[in-house]
Amino acid sequence: MSEFEKGLIIPLIKFYQHFGNEAYSRIRTWKWFSKRTKKDQAIIISDNPPSSLNYGIQVQRECGDFIKRIKSKSPDAIIEDELRMWVYGAADHLYEIECPAGNDWNEIRERVNNLRDVGLDMRNPHMGSGWDNFSFEAIQGLHKMVKELTVLIDKKIGLSPDWGEY
Repeated sequence: MSEFEKGLIIPLIKFYQHFGNEAYSRIRTWKWFSKRTKKDQAIIISDNPPSSLNYGIQVQRECGDFIKRIKSKSPDAIIEDELRMWVYGAADHLYEIECPAGNDWNEIRERVNNLRDVGLDMRNPHMGSGWDNFSFEAIQGLHKMVKELTVLIDKKIGLSPDWGEY
């Protein structure tokens, strides 16, 4: 048994699950919150924000935590730290991702290799990749890569994939 999972679908699913975890949610909320005006930020974290804003208690907590953290670091530095931790955990699932042999899998194999290479370069920037772009947009690029890859796999096995609306 290997330290990390092996195959194509299992590592892909485990990697994709990280886009739904608490850390990713927190990063998305902090990114959104950091773009609000100071006035809007104060309303969001207030004890009794207008119900019409419909932020929810979780958003209030996450934003309040963000406000506490920015007393010691810049908002961008805090988000970058969180992104690095997210990538470190998520990219573990890409170490032994593989694709079936054969020319008819070339496009999928190329995309799998690209996902693995980009994810691991982000995880291990000290390994000479020169990767230093820990932006939320870069993480969203990984998300897009996985979604496109899963559609290709479904088509390859004869299905008509549809992500749906929700």
